[in-house]
Amino acid sequence: MRCAIYIRVSTKLQEDRFSLGAQSSELNTYAVKQGWNIIGQYKDVESGGKLNKQGLNQLLDLVEDGAIDVVLVIDQDRLSV
Repeated sequence: MRCAIYIRVSTKLQEDRFSLGAQSSELNTYAVKQGWNIIGQYKDVESGGKLNKQGLNQLLDLVEDGAIDVVLVIDQDRLSV
């Protein structure tokens, strides 16, 4: 199974307090336990209300191209567009 990881916080302050690193670690551990192949990891430090997020846009390109089978996120609200 090919997977991509997406991590996001809304502000620089959250980046320090609600670590992108913690999200990354948890999701990477999960993918490895599942035996999935991690294709890439994408991140943003942007509000969920902002439509143009570089990491999310890159991730969506992979989805549209059929390059991944699953997207891992810490919580569904991280994917808000």
